[in-house]
Amino acid sequence: MNAYKQTINFITSDYKELFRIPDGGIIIITHANGEKSTAKCEYLNETHFGVDGRVFHNQSFAMLHERNGSTIEPEPVKYQLQPYEQSEAKLFFRMDGEEEERHGAIGYMRGDFGRDGNGFYTTWFNNQRHLKTHRFKKEFDAVINALRDDGQKPPFASRENLAAFCAANPGMELTTRGLGYMVQTQDYSYYFRCMPRLGEYDIYCLTYDNRYLLPELAGQHELPQMCYSMRPHKGERILIQRGKSGYTPLEDKVMTFDELRQKINHDNGELVVTRAQEEAMLAGSMFGWDAPAAKPWNHNQDGTPRPLPEKKPRVREDDAR
Repeated sequence: MNAYKQTINFITSDYKELFRIPDGGIIIITHANGEKSTAKCEYLNETHFGVDGRVFHNQSFAMLHERNGSTIEPEPVKYQLQPYEQSEAKLFFRMDGEEEERHGAIGYMRGDFGRDGNGFYTTWFNNQRHLKTHRFKKEFDAVINALRDDGQKPPFASRENLAAFCAANPGMELTTRGLGYMVQTQDYSYYFRCMPRLGEYDIYCLTYDNRYLLPELAGQHELPQMCYSMRPHKGERILIQRGKSGYTPLEDKVMTFDELRQKINHDNGELVVTRAQEEAMLAGSMFGWDAPAAKPWNHNQDGTPRPLPEKKPRVREDDAR
């Protein structure tokens, strides 16, 4: 299994997502007195992880640090081309329709080094314009510039450098379409298709929003067989079964809203059901299973709805960088 399929989800005590790191990633803890420490984290499941040998539920970990007045953040990472697994080969090619929505496809860049092999000429194409935020564009610039400028022989500085990098780092072959590498950050994933050859485009870069991509790779954009939720405006626990209209009220002892929410979160955690899946299941049971709200990728990790993208004709956009 790919490391980036196993990401550790750090949240607040009220289940708002802060950030994700890959299995084995490092966090920086800033204690109330201003001192800093680091800790290595191990993925266990969607809601549990290990920190230096101790096991935590992600909400319990958040409550502990909020109570202690400490903050956590991911360790900064360098932008380096990494290998990928063959099962992700489709991420190196353009997507359309529902597939691009499920995967959070932002757009793609194609580039070449020119006839002398030392230039850098790029063209950008949108997939979903609403995902190409200022935050994304700033990081995209940083990733490309790092691959052009950092190190002794940065791979994107020239065709010769890229050819040498590909020879030393074979990566995965994409049939006759070049070699594939990827860069993954906290928020975005970049899939580079490289073919350093005069007369061809030397580089394609396909970009994805991790809020969509990581749940898709982990299978969390599929609806579960069943889940628990809260009956709208009634404050009672209900059972929802995939594909069935309506839901089944459950007889529970009287609980406060917070107690009921925590019980539902716990029970769905045992079923490995996310808040996004829960909200999609609730919408499907009420409004029909083909409704946009019945698609998990249309919800944030905390279950709040994402604005639906406005469908527009594809527009070519040059010089995105």
